[in-house]
Amino acid sequence: MPETTPSAPVASVAMVTIDCADATELATFYSRLLGMTIAYQDDSVAMITGDSGPALGFGTVDHYSPPPWPDEKS
Repeated sequence: MPETTPSAPVASVAMVTIDCADATELATFYSRLLGMTIAYQDDSVAMITGDSGPALGFGTVDHYSPPPWPDEKS
């Protein structure tokens, strides 16, 4: 198998967004857990940022139902 040389990335991840029942509540929890800052929030969305890595976004979804944990099939 020929050896390949890694090239520079052509893209990067700026933010990951998570659906949830309460964006403010989850952003507050994760900002404290990860030592990140709440950079933006309103009634339905919130975003936390840190010194490195992607931002985390949280979006309130009406009638949100979290996935079962643990999955009974696992």
